[in-house]
Amino acid sequence: MDKDKLQSTLFVGIDVSSSSNYAFAMDFFGTEFLSFSFTNNQPGSTVLVSNVSNCLRQNNFKYVVFNMESTSFYSFHLCCVLASSIELAEFKPLVYCLNPKVIAAYRESFVCLDKTDPLDAKVICDFARVGKITSSPFNASTFLALQRLTRQRLHVVECLTREKQLKELNKAILKTVKGLHSNEYDCLLSIKGIGPVYAAGIISEIGFISRFNREEYLASFAGLTWKRKQSGKHTSDITNLTKNGNKYLRYYLLEAVNSVICHGNQEYSDFYHKKYSEVTKFQRKRALALTARKFVRLIFSMLQKNQLYINPKEMIKLT
Repeated sequence: MDKDKLQSTLFVGIDVSSSSNYAFAMDFFGTEFLSFSFTNNQPGSTVLVSNVSNCLRQNNFKYVVFNMESTSFYSFHLCCVLASSIELAEFKPLVYCLNPKVIAAYRESFVCLDKTDPLDAKVICDFARVGKITSSPFNASTFLALQRLTRQRLHVVECLTREKQLKELNKAILKTVKGLHSNEYDCLLSIKGIGPVYAAGIISEIGFISRFNREEYLASFAGLTWKRKQSGKHTSDITNLTKNGNKYLRYYLLEAVNSVICHGNQEYSDFYHKKYSEVTKFQRKRALALTARKFVRLIFSMLQKNQLYINPKEMIKLT
């Protein structure tokens, strides 16, 4: 870019985030012209285009260069708007998506600079102003349609491949578990919501239930235990799972009890919703983990006694 063109260019740096963006604009000499925030959506893009367009006309700029870090879908639509804007077309806009690592390295050259959205936008703007850009401008249309189609095809292929492999694995699991002639497997299948795969997964990780003298030991083996968090007279309701146990057994227990709830088991559904309503944070994760811990007691009892599951409501009907 020649000297006259540089001096007639407005450089705009944009700090992009999921909900809001910040724009900072200066000329080649470092004179500040714009500094404002706008929402990361269509109305926000309109505000940006309008503000920049007015600034360009009021200050007799001939060109505009937009710069932002490449943040996948957070910046993609904004790039498209700026590159194809009719309102900005006469100023021959160039839009650059910059490597965040390169910007971070350039930022280090500013000693003791605070980390704020306005300053981040200013650093991005200054990076362009001093001629550090080496990449090509964003092109909103040339390969966009083709890229979307080829990426969608890859996604479909991956899904089909995973589905085919999953079906084959499910068949192999069913064949293997039936070959064991396992009473434990039949016990678990008697619980509505636990299908062959979940039942097989639980059985395969537990092995013989005689390994565990108490259901607490089985829960600990699955990592469904919590560290106590207490200070003075206060005991916190929010504590983390230890997750020190068998992650595969924990996975199958969580998935299985969720399926049991979804299949209308009133006892476990009521317990889940009770635990869900007790706190205001991490409700689902906490409630599901606690329900799985309750579920361990049922599984331990059934496998130890070698008996099928009878729904409490059905027991009432029988009596």
